[in-house]
Amino acid sequence: MTRESKKLRTTDLGAEKYCTRCNEWWPADGEFFYSDPTGLAGLFYCCKACYQEWKAAHLAKKAAARGAQQCS
Repeated sequence: MTRESKKLRTTDLGAEKYCTRCNEWWPADGEFFYSDPTGLAGLFYCCKACYQEWKAAHLAKKAAARGAQQCS
């Protein structure tokens, strides 16, 4: 390992970024992180898998709230 910060590091395999949701290190590229021009290294703060999991839960919660409002 040559360089390391709290959320971005360089290893023998290349740059890695820390996902703040699953607490894992992943390759810092578009395969694992969505792009975000304001984010560290131009990448979103959490990995794609964690974001998709959060998004599904968020949409289900919104749908349930809408369903509860329509039943009243």
